[in-house]
Amino acid sequence: MLPGAALARHSSDTLVDAGETGTGTVVEVMRTHDPGSRYGSGPTVYYPVTEQVLDGAESTKEWTAYKVRDETYWAVGDRVPLRFDPADPTHVVLDGEADRRIVERRAWTFGLELLVGTGFLLLGIGAEASRRRWLPSDADRRKTRAARRRGAERARRRARRRAERRAERPAQHGGGSVS
Repeated sequence: MLPGAALARHSSDTLVDAGETGTGTVVEVMRTHDPGSRYGSGPTVYYPVTEQVLDGAESTKEWTAYKVRDETYWAVGDRVPLRFDPADPTHVVLDGEADRRIVERRAWTFGLELLVGTGFLLLGIGAEASRRRWLPSDADRRKTRAARRRGAERARRRARRRAERRAERPAQHGGGSVS
């Protein structure tokens, strides 16, 4: 939904510079729920459906990129300024400054949500990497226990060898006490 708003903003900017002007009439105001709440449906939003005659071709268009929460923003019978591509009259955008701000706000909100979401993702990855680095895993604990056992066995063997060497020394020097 929000990437569509960014696309509509780009189309709007392009047609405002090079498009022909026209007028449409709001024939219906659609009511829907924006997705986005994890506890049921999102907020109720409204967008216009217009009829227009552009270059002799009559058409109807639902403006889903121009959703607002204010029920009174769009009203049946309102005339709205349009810009269209003369080579392709089906390529139409709303031309009003307020309407353009709706799309810009939605595109900005999408960018902000994307930035914050990426930040939380990187924070989670960093926390997991840090946890794995600083907290020993079960395999690390097993290795540590085995290393302690091996170290204790080596220490006992060294102590035995030292004791055996001490016991051999007096025997080598004449075996006994000195007078």
